[in-house]
Amino acid sequence: MRLVISLTLAVASGVVGLVAEAMFSNRVASYHPDLLVISALVVFFIATGDLPGKLFAPRRDKTTEQISSTPWHRFERETETHVAEEKAETVRFEYGSIPVQRVRLRSKLTDNIDAEVVAIKLYDRSFWDFESDERLIVGRRRPIKLNQELDSKRIRELFSRVEHIICLGLVSSAEKPEQNGENLSLARARQLEDWVRFSPVMVDQHAKVHAVPLGRGLSKHLKDKPEEKDQRAAVLIGLRSDNPLVPLPILLDQVIPYINTEIVRLDDYSRSIASQLSKPLAEMAS
Repeated sequence: MRLVISLTLAVASGVVGLVAEAMFSNRVASYHPDLLVISALVVFFIATGDLPGKLFAPRRDKTTEQISSTPWHRFERETETHVAEEKAETVRFEYGSIPVQRVRLRSKLTDNIDAEVVAIKLYDRSFWDFESDERLIVGRRRPIKLNQELDSKRIRELFSRVEHIICLGLVSSAEKPEQNGENLSLARARQLEDWVRFSPVMVDQHAKVHAVPLGRGLSKHLKDKPEEKDQRAAVLIGLRSDNPLVPLPILLDQVIPYINTEIVRLDDYSRSIASQLSKPLAEMAS
C-alpha cells in the first residue's frame, strides 16, 4: 500500500511539472509557475525518497509464525490411574490465529505419558457459514481455503505426534432441524476431512484422518449470536496412545472431559463424544 501511494505521488508530481511547463510556455505569470515547479520537485523527492528500497527490499517470509504458550500444569481432578496435564498454545501465522490445547495423561504407576490429545480450532473467531457445508468464514466473513491455508509448521509438528486426527462435524441449534442436523453434521465432517487430508500440514504425515459428526448443539441460541457461531466451529482433535496395554477408548473417555470449552463444548451436541469416537477407535485399536 505504501509503495502504491509513493508511485501515485510521483506520477502526480510529474503532472504538476507538465502543467507548470505549459504555463511557462504561455507566460501566464499570475499563477506563479515557478512555485508549481518547486512544489512538484518537493512532492517527487518525498514520494521517491525510499522508492528503490521499497522496490528491491527482500520479500517478507509469509510462513513466519509466532507461537505463544503456557507451561504444562496439572489439573486438580484426576482419575484412579492417571493425572491430567494441560498446555495451551496460540499459533499466529499469515492467515490468522489458531488456538491449540494439548492434554496428556500421566500414569500414576509408572509416571509415563500414556496418551495425548491435541484440540485445535480453525481459526479463532471462525465458523461454518450458516447451513453450509462448503464455506468456512473467519473475521469479517473472509472465506477460508483450508486446503491451501492450513500451512503451519507448528500444526504440522503437532500432527506428526498423533495417530488419529478427528474432524468434527458441528451444527448449531439454529440450523437445520431435521434429523437433529445429522446430514449437515456429516457433510461438514467429511468436508473438513477432505480439506485436512490434502492440506500442506499433512505432507509426509502418517496419522489417519476421520470424519466424525456430532450433530446439533443442544443449547438454544439465536442465529449469528457468538454462542451460536461457536456451535458451528471447525475443530480437529489429534489422538495418540503410548501404552498398548491400556485400551484407547478408555484413555479417550478419561481425557475428553479436560478439553477446553473455549475450543469446543463436546457435551453440548446431540451425539456424545464417547459414542462417536470410542466405537471407531475401538475397531482401529483392536
